[in-house]
Amino acid sequence: MMLKNQAFEIKRSVDISVRTKRLKDQIKRQETALFARGWTRLLQVAISLAIFLCGPSGTAKAQALTEGEFAEVLSLLQTHFTEQASLKDKSLTATTLTDLLPSLGVSLATDSFRHANTDPIKTEILPTQITYWRLGTYQPPKGIELEALLEPSLAGKSKGLILDLRDTQAPNDFEGAASVVNDLAQISTVLFSLQGLQTPQQVFQITQQTMFYNHPIIVLINRDTTGSGEALAAAMRRSAKAILVGRSTLGLGAFFVESKLKSGRYIRIPTAMVTLPDGTKLCGQPLQPDIPIFVNDEQEREAMAQIRLGPASQGLIQKNHKLLNEMALVKGENPELDDVFTKNEKKKEVKTVQDLVLMRAVDILNAINAIYPSALQGEEGGWKN
Repeated sequence: MMLKNQAFEIKRSVDISVRTKRLKDQIKRQETALFARGWTRLLQVAISLAIFLCGPSGTAKAQALTEGEFAEVLSLLQTHFTEQASLKDKSLTATTLTDLLPSLGVSLATDSFRHANTDPIKTEILPTQITYWRLGTYQPPKGIELEALLEPSLAGKSKGLILDLRDTQAPNDFEGAASVVNDLAQISTVLFSLQGLQTPQQVFQITQQTMFYNHPIIVLINRDTTGSGEALAAAMRRSAKAILVGRSTLGLGAFFVESKLKSGRYIRIPTAMVTLPDGTKLCGQPLQPDIPIFVNDEQEREAMAQIRLGPASQGLIQKNHKLLNEMALVKGENPELDDVFTKNEKKKEVKTVQDLVLMRAVDILNAINAIYPSALQGEEGGWKN
């Protein structure tokens, strides 16, 4: 009997040693993976900071002006640029003017800034009865009135509207931007004005007196929201109590003139600035979101490409993450680490891209309707009142 007890104790000690060793190995592997994740996250932040510091467009510094381009660009600026004071009292050379252009909101490129293909307004009803509008331009599909696009959401119990302005394809269409606000805002009011060196002041305002859409509205913005897109976002926040979600805009709320230089390069100059009713100028001052969402440029570009090709609801799919549990520890396994180690293999698969900004917007609208039930019916005294 004594020998049996000793054998049992020895076996038990061996089992405990084996499990302890497995657990230590598992912890070491997990620490290694977490360390790698930390460096990956730090690298992402560093890249984002570098992109931000490169200039207003988030791209690398433009190639320096040649002596021939310098005279031509300076002449165009003196003819079109709205803030002539910025050009005075400066000893300008080809090098100093190249460095000055980004701060003036002037862009140089090898290709035209105009979009070859522009998309009409794309509409979709997302899960939980949320209406989604993708506003590449402000033109509804052919043969459909702008007001008619809201009818499906008004017919049911719409929880709200998401306006996606994350890729402005019509930066000079201020009339179109004003027409969108006209059907969504509450009262007759001035939205914004446009005035420049060779542009007489134009005042854009709401023409109707009654509210057409009395539900919560969220506007998605990022650094590709520019020109009329920035004017629309600012007007929606002021006149329709919209919530801005995403990242700060480019800070170029202006009417642009594009010219082709003799060298073949293109230059885009802000020739008239957008001014809000309180005197705020949108050129040189990016719009800040009410609820900022951190997302890297590559992920957002992939999400926007996905929306152009298919339904926006694809980006709302939640990913299933395997979690560490007691059974896995006993078996000497860790589902979390397995997911990390097989990450390269998963990258090869065709996958759906999560649209983090759109996901948060849906969460916000669901929360608003939970806290303010009257917002769902658009009742008097509800969300906007």
